[in-house]
Amino acid sequence: MGKANVAVIDTNIIINNPYFDRKFENTNIIIPDVVIEELDKLKKAEGLTGKNARLFTSRLVEIFENDNPKSGAKLDTNKIFVFKNRSKDAVNDNKILSVAKYLTKKLEDRLVVLFTNDANLQIKAKIAEVLTGPLSDETEGSIYEDSHMFISLTDEQANSLARAGKLAVTQFENVLNNQYIVAVNETNASQSLLARYIQSEGVIKLIKQEKNGVMNLKPKNLEQTFALDALLDDEVRLVSLIGSAGTGKTLLALAAALHKVLDDPKSSYDGIILARPTVSMGEELGFLPGSADEKLLPWMQPFFDNIEFLMGGRNKNGAAQQLIDSGIIQMQSLSHIRGRTFTNKYMIFDESQNMDKLSIKTILTRAGQGTKIVLTGDVHQIDTKHLDIENNGLTYATEKFKNEGIAAHINLTKSERSELAELAAKLL
Repeated sequence: MGKANVAVIDTNIIINNPYFDRKFENTNIIIPDVVIEELDKLKKAEGLTGKNARLFTSRLVEIFENDNPKSGAKLDTNKIFVFKNRSKDAVNDNKILSVAKYLTKKLEDRLVVLFTNDANLQIKAKIAEVLTGPLSDETEGSIYEDSHMFISLTDEQANSLARAGKLAVTQFENVLNNQYIVAVNETNASQSLLARYIQSEGVIKLIKQEKNGVMNLKPKNLEQTFALDALLDDEVRLVSLIGSAGTGKTLLALAAALHKVLDDPKSSYDGIILARPTVSMGEELGFLPGSADEKLLPWMQPFFDNIEFLMGGRNKNGAAQQLIDSGIIQMQSLSHIRGRTFTNKYMIFDESQNMDKLSIKTILTRAGQGTKIVLTGDVHQIDTKHLDIENNGLTYATEKFKNEGIAAHINLTKSERSELAELAAKLL
């Protein structure tokens, strides 16, 4: 939706982003009083809905501490008002629409827009000849496209890169920090080199390819090769892996973690933390008896399956349980992570597309010295209500860290699980 002189705000806009006002400049922001009533009812709701309702309510209290809501208060370059609804309609959406309709007629010289993410209210607004549209947290990047890029090098440049291990680059536009590169020799097309762009040094640097893989796991495609490089590089403290079922996200992350903790003598990691949101794909199973670890077991089974596979070459049956018993692996409940600090840990958060922004922030701020965090998930497979491809925690973190020197992102697009799994991911 385009710019507006006057923006009438629906409740869902606030619930989606309690700082929505930062998307406007030089605008009169109108909050219908019925929206205040809806926020009051939502403030006790669980999760992000309740938190955002409480947060914006607190903001309003501060904003109008010395100003009358009816007269408006300054908010950066904007001015915000609470507008009394004049409609006798019992339906809240109609009350909000009546405010926008009234202002549209009264302020003929101004551009009045009703901002709502509710499709039905948008239809009603169009019938009432009120300008309307969504105000989404649309991501600016293209994290769902290829996360690596191809560049062409002269024969001299390619040989220099192969010999020195890095190559200075100039005018390297539209390339993100730590983005992976396939450098092709324009003279000899059969020669291609795999590298990563290091923005702080102004170079592309050859990546270290593990010929024998790690934990008997060898990368099966280009993207997995890039992912393994990021997972094994201790200077990269945050790795996000996005991919559909069977692309190897969790398996690669576990292989790197086990290698670092069990086999790498130079590693400073002293343990692995595993977590995933307890979101059911179908109906809930209800109360589960037992200790905290026993309650988490059903959710952690995908981790255990992968660990048994990776440790199979060492003839270790029940390897996952042995690693838990020895303290090398810890299962962590996301609901009990707040307030803790994890030092020198390799942390893997699976299915993180089912976490909201607040959960992801809580997770990342738990990282102490020497800790690495890996976020994995499929943004096209979200099982949590009120989350979508744009506002889930995995997308949010990936976008916010996409050009930081300590973060790397890889899209995994090719399923290596089976032909059936790959076809199902594409068709269903």
